[in-house]
Amino acid sequence: MPKNSAPDTKTKIISISTNRNTGVYDIATASEDLIAELLGIYVDTAASGLTAVSIQTDDTTPVILLTSAEGVVAGLTAGKNLTFALASKIFLKSGKKIQLSILTTNGTGGLLKLALRHTGSLTI
Repeated sequence: MPKNSAPDTKTKIISISTNRNTGVYDIATASEDLIAELLGIYVDTAASGLTAVSIQTDDTTPVILLTSAEGVVAGLTAGKNLTFALASKIFLKSGKKIQLSILTTNGTGGLLKLALRHTGSLTI
């Protein structure tokens, strides 16, 4: 890349199923160091059977993109744009991940769409 040139930015919409057991699941992995900005989280299909979801990085000190309070199941109704904690860009080191946590009980149904703008390469 030429000196002083801006890196190419890409926008990805990542589909995230909440039809999973309680646990932590990888959503995306940085294939190289990158800067990411969360643009939005949309509930495509309502979720049920779980208490809440959260979305975070797997850093030693995780960056929280969506808190469990913001991802409480009562708010995961179809057609809703979620409000979220992250208001800035994050640096994601190569090999680091964005992850989904399903809290308390197993989820049934539910599909979230996460819009992310980033530089560098991101593996879904």
